[in-house]
Amino acid sequence: ELVKVGETEPLDVFMFRGFVVTADGTRAASAGASRSFLLDTTTADVLFEFPETDAHAVALSPNGQHIAITRLKHEPERCDVVVWNIEAQPKVVGAITDAVAPYAAGVAISNDGLRIASCGYEQPVRLWSSESLDSTFQLEREISGGGQNYCVAFAPDGSIVFGSPVFAASFNVHGEPIASYVVGGNTSCLIFAPDGRQLIAGNTLGEVAVFDFRSGTKE
Repeated sequence: ELVKVGETEPLDVFMFRGFVVTADGTRAASAGASRSFLLDTTTADVLFEFPETDAHAVALSPNGQHIAITRLKHEPERCDVVVWNIEAQPKVVGAITDAVAPYAAGVAISNDGLRIASCGYEQPVRLWSSESLDSTFQLEREISGGGQNYCVAFAPDGSIVFGSPVFAASFNVHGEPIASYVVGGNTSCLIFAPDGRQLIAGNTLGEVAVFDFRSGTKE
């Protein structure tokens, strides 16, 4: 295995829920039910263990300096998004309280690093904005996405797409709908081609589909 904790304990025993890798491939971050890590992929060393437990999703800023993690707090039961600056010694730079209560599901950071999108069960998709990822985030907009939203992603142009049971849907930066995409099962992951023209969606049935982002047509 490429990445292990120590010599014998694979990370998957901690019930992976999210995993991201920096653009240069040298560091990775995981979100898990019991433990979450920042890893050196070249040595398999754990550089830092995040204190967040019951983490549901993790997102990485385009410059690789910041990580956002959704976490569930049980007392009282609510969810929030914590933003970490992982340059040198990782440190918390901000938290979005009650961002996706009652249950966290997905988080994404925009390409310009000025917005965070969060989603959860029984909650709308929320768009948060700031002057930088080291500043305080303010709620910019809510987008109604139905009862269950499992994941969220930013397109290169700043548009937002979120995944629900059976379908995914996209909106522009003004909250206006763009298209919907028939995913087939519960949407488990969303990713864009570098030019933003194609959306790749995976579901819990193990299927992956490629869509034209603007039309919603399956390719």
